[in-house]
Amino acid sequence: METLLLIDSNSYAYRAFYAMPPLTAQGGVEVHAAFGFYKMIERVMESRKPDYLALVFDHPEPTFRHKLYAQYKAQREKMPESLQAQVKMIK
Repeated sequence: METLLLIDSNSYAYRAFYAMPPLTAQGGVEVHAAFGFYKMIERVMESRKPDYLALVFDHPEPTFRHKLYAQYKAQREKMPESLQAQVKMIK
């Protein structure tokens, strides 16, 4: 049987961003979230060995959840700019 592994990439990116110590590339660009994200994907690929992998990201526009519940993610703080830049790297 073939297996498909779906990764909640926003969750992984946040987790890596806050778990990893600051790490910068040449020029001072922060890369700790991107590096941590890659290492987590590498680890799950080695342990689970899926046939297929899909990295799923939150849609930038409101979704049906926002229409069903106006307070959906209302208390969540805005994503830090440094993490936004690193999500672009991850993608």
